[in-house]
Amino acid sequence: MNNYEFINEVWALVPARSGSKRLKNKNLKKINKLSLVARAIINCKKSINIDRVFLSTNSIKIKNEGLKFKAEVPFLRSKKNSKDSSNDFDVIKEFLKRIMKVEKKIPNFIIYVRPTSPIRDTFTVDKAIQKFKNLK
Repeated sequence: MNNYEFINEVWALVPARSGSKRLKNKNLKKINKLSLVARAIINCKKSINIDRVFLSTNSIKIKNEGLKFKAEVPFLRSKKNSKDSSNDFDVIKEFLKRIMKVEKKIPNFIIYVRPTSPIRDTFTVDKAIQKFKNLK
């Protein structure tokens, strides 16, 4: 029997590992004075549909950037899921496993918000969430 409950919330998960080979410190690069990580977090924080914003990272620098913009960073990502070859499914699975131990609950919806899409706006995020909820 599962010892956690599903809650009617939407959580955002922002994946931002360090170690990009092509562009060093990619997730901390700034556009108009805001890092890519900050932009993703702010975008989620402005959403009328997102209840909580989590940052998944293996980096203390990125964690501190996330905390500065009020993202939750309850743990650092494992080395196994911080490689170039790591896939999104494993990152999400690790997050869920670890957060369930702490929270004893998981949301009905998780939106995966990559920092490397800086032109995404809150309206688009909210519209996507509403469309997905309407499929239920």
